[in-house]
Amino acid sequence: MLNRPRTLGRSTQTQPARRATTRPEPITLAGVPEAPGSDDLGSGQAIVDLADRHSDGLDVVLMWGRHSGQLWVEVTHRNSGRTARIDAEPHDALDVFHHPFAYAVDLR
Repeated sequence: MLNRPRTLGRSTQTQPARRATTRPEPITLAGVPEAPGSDDLGSGQAIVDLADRHSDGLDVVLMWGRHSGQLWVEVTHRNSGRTARIDAEPHDALDVFHHPFAYAVDLR
């Protein structure tokens, strides 16, 4: 019998080095025309896309203005290109994201 060191379940082959995981850089929108009532858009401030979903011809995105702390949901109808912005408070942002039309005041 050969006298080999025990590895206790570990492979004796070398494992590839793990890559460090880093968060992606925030999206900045320099040069984009400012939307009415927004202090983040167009001013070069960081806008962060927190969540998005796509269904029934709609794109729904939960956005956060890093510097202002504002939260809002943008709903885009893919066929027509129409977009609506629905402001959200921190306590109901996810609910606005999941049910934007319940919070929409006027989307005519």
